[in-house]
Amino acid sequence: MVAEFLDLSGNLLVAKPEIFLNRVDLLEDIGRFVAGPPISADDFRTLLGIKKLHSGEKSEVSEALALIGSLIDSSRFRWVSEKRKPTKIELQSSIVATASLRAVERARTERRSSEKERQESYVAQFIREIRLNEVERVSHPDNDMLPGSFKRGVKFEGKQCDVLVRLYDERFLTIECKSSNSAVNSIKRLNDVSDKAQVWKTARGAKVITAGVLAGVFDLQSLETAQEKSVFLFWEHNLKPLKSFLVATRKA
Repeated sequence: MVAEFLDLSGNLLVAKPEIFLNRVDLLEDIGRFVAGPPISADDFRTLLGIKKLHSGEKSEVSEALALIGSLIDSSRFRWVSEKRKPTKIELQSSIVATASLRAVERARTERRSSEKERQESYVAQFIREIRLNEVERVSHPDNDMLPGSFKRGVKFEGKQCDVLVRLYDERFLTIECKSSNSAVNSIKRLNDVSDKAQVWKTARGAKVITAGVLAGVFDLQSLETAQEKSVFLFWEHNLKPLKSFLVATRKA
């Protein structure tokens, strides 16, 4: 795919929008790895100011190509800044280097996805063992979820919730599952939980509680900040406090 992208873009020297009108997948999947350093899919769309790059939209494709052109890694694609055609060796080296960067990023993304799936499954199984009922479908949480039930992957007040629980006292418990391998990485994870908590609190007030189930390495200051924002934190390796809380709502 890298070789195809370079070929269609004239090795980054003559990138015509018309050629990519029906290949926006290449712009999003390959084009952003031409940058130095490569940028994420989310950052790519943010810089373009759109949520999605649409096939056939010439203006969007033109802007995407312009953005890619402004971010080209001059060390991998030296011929671009020198305004000349690449040698065969330069072209092959750039293809291998770019493909390697893409492969590393895809591997990291897949690892995060599999870890997220593992963690959510673990939490869901834990809740099942407390004898809360798992709901098959949820369109309207207030109607579809009876007290003492839960559902994975629910859209709640406009935000995706990893595990949504309808407590026995009829409040909602939104659980976000987060794992981190470094203190720096954990800041973004916890900020995401805090941001969602604020949305849910604004929409539901005291009728919703937000919790994070954590695994791995987390920055202490970020943990304290999340708690100050009324996010309850539980560690995956010890969910007994979560069980105590869930069971206690039966008596409320």
